[in-house]
Amino acid sequence: TRIAEARSEAKADSEALAHRLETRIAEVRAEIAEVRAQARADLEAVEHRLLVRITESEAAIRAELKAEITPLKTEAVVIRWLLGVVLTLQVGIFIKLFVA
Repeated sequence: TRIAEARSEAKADSEALAHRLETRIAEVRAEIAEVRAQARADLEAVEHRLLVRITESEAAIRAELKAEITPLKTEAVVIRWLLGVVLTLQVGIFIKLFVA
């Protein structure tokens, strides 16, 4: 009978331990799921902030480049016009010297 009681107590103890372990495993799984969800939310927030910064930087760079390019375009037009005038004068001089 003592052996049966010892077995019964051991079985009860092991069942109680198994129950506590199953409960703790369930708690840990829930904590892991919560941490994953929080990490996912944090990553999405960081991704959004980076996307906003990149977009703002891109807009600023485009504006800066446009501000730098506009005067260059104007200068190119002026240079083309001056080259046209010089070419016209050269053609006129050539005609005056060698044709007339």
